Amino acid sequence: MPEVIDNVAVAKLYGEPLFAMPHDLYIPPDALEVFLEAFQGPLDLLLYLIRKQNFNILDIPMAALTRQYLSYVDEIRSRNLELAAEYLLMAAMLIEIKSRMLLPPKKVAEGVEPEDPRAELVRRLLEYEQMKLAAAKLNEIPQFGRDFLKAQIFIEQSLQPRFPDVHVLDLSQAWADILKRAKLVEHHKISREQLSVREYMSQVLKKLQGQRFVEFEKLFDPAQGLPVLVVTFIALLELAKESLVDITQAEAYAPIYVRLAYTTNYMSATTPQRPSITLPRLADMRARGEKITMLTAYDATFAAMADAAGVECLLVGDSLGMVTQGLTSTIGVTLESMCYHLQNVVRGLERVQGRAWVIGDLPFGSYQQSREQALESAVALMQAGAQMVKLEGGGWTTETVRFLVERGIPVCGHLGLTPQTVHALGGYRVQGRQEDGAMQLTQHALALQEAGATMLVIEMVPAQLSAELTQKLPHCHTIGIGAGNGTAGQILVMPDMLGVNLGKTPKFVRNFLQDHHSIQEAFAAYVAAVKDGSFPDNTQHAW
Repeated sequence: MPEVIDNVAVAKLYGEPLFAMPHDLYIPPDALEVFLEAFQGPLDLLLYLIRKQNFNILDIPMAALTRQYLSYVDEIRSRNLELAAEYLLMAAMLIEIKSRMLLPPKKVAEGVEPEDPRAELVRRLLEYEQMKLAAAKLNEIPQFGRDFLKAQIFIEQSLQPRFPDVHVLDLSQAWADILKRAKLVEHHKISREQLSVREYMSQVLKKLQGQRFVEFEKLFDPAQGLPVLVVTFIALLELAKESLVDITQAEAYAPIYVRLAYTTNYMSATTPQRPSITLPRLADMRARGEKITMLTAYDATFAAMADAAGVECLLVGDSLGMVTQGLTSTIGVTLESMCYHLQNVVRGLERVQGRAWVIGDLPFGSYQQSREQALESAVALMQAGAQMVKLEGGGWTTETVRFLVERGIPVCGHLGLTPQTVHALGGYRVQGRQEDGAMQLTQHALALQEAGATMLVIEMVPAQLSAELTQKLPHCHTIGIGAGNGTAGQILVMPDMLGVNLGKTPKFVRNFLQDHHSIQEAFAAYVAAVKDGSFPDNTQHAW
């Protein structure tokens, strides 16, 4: 192929394009064909001439346009008469339009423009131009998806299904191989039994209740396995270490006897005691699932006895107004009275080297006025020996709790039935039974925890609600009284659990003295019952 210049042939040689003129070949004159610029019809040529001369299509100079058009027609007429016929027709139309323009315009009505002879030609040219532009856009569209599509057809390879020839014995052998391989990748889980020393300490104390001496061997049950025997032995050693049991033996190889160490010398200053109860120790008990025990105390003697029995927390509550002062409610208790009884309880613990956690109640009217008043009252209780202060109510008390905690004073809340506001509650009624009451109680409890309260007494609240609150308060230990066994701990008013109260015994109270020979044993039974979960019984002592 000769060199191509701009992809345009200079001539045709017997119908074939010629891109360069040869210098050494003879070419007959009739074999050459000269190319003229081709147009697709007369309108195409006419539009080309208009655009080439940059004419306004709405104002065509007919004389110049007709002259150029006729020159092109003369050229093609000599070579292709059939092609020239269409162009001659358009030339006649142009001459007609030119002639009409030379004539004077026809008269028309006033205000109406005379008809332009070029109007029809302009309309046809504009329509042709639009069609030509549309054709160009169509040509730009890819042919695939426009002119043709890919055909897809599903061909059925086989109409007759063919199944493998498998015998029953083959399936049996394959299944046996699968079972064999499964044994090779089988996982073995090795877990250890979770045994609590504190729990078995409670069980030993329960077995010793009401008995003078118990043989050492009877405290162990070999049927429970070796781990239980070991933990029981460790629990017995811990009880002996804390001076809660006495272990005696008459002589070598003689039977060993065990008994409770609760004797009349419980106030002896020389008796070794358990570790001091602190907030971290209480949190550790909560984490291990061990119940926290709490009793009210108002004097030195009973405080020392409760501490010796293993009670972790002693509350010097404003219930002293009804228990020791003979008042009909707690409202009449003063801050001075609270400080006086706090000092008595602390002195009793100091005499026996007690380790219980002491909580002092803020009486009615000692913290409601302002946060500053609450701080002043709390300082008085702390100076009297309290390690924590307790206040009743939720909602407005949240900021008071936050104010005290930020100043280094541990706080215990009190929700549900709050004796200081019993008249506003409509009497001694169960709180949180209705949905709105339960929701409000939950909101108050969460707010108290967020404010920094580390303990919360829940009084006369349905057992299910109390259990739910306990789960929602991981950093605030719930202490129930008439609130079921789902709380982190339990509290009772001391005279109530001894059966010596002056009024009606509440539903949630159990008389621990009636089944034992001494107050000391009653305290120990209370501790054991709370630890092992037998008290409170939700069917008898809760709602």
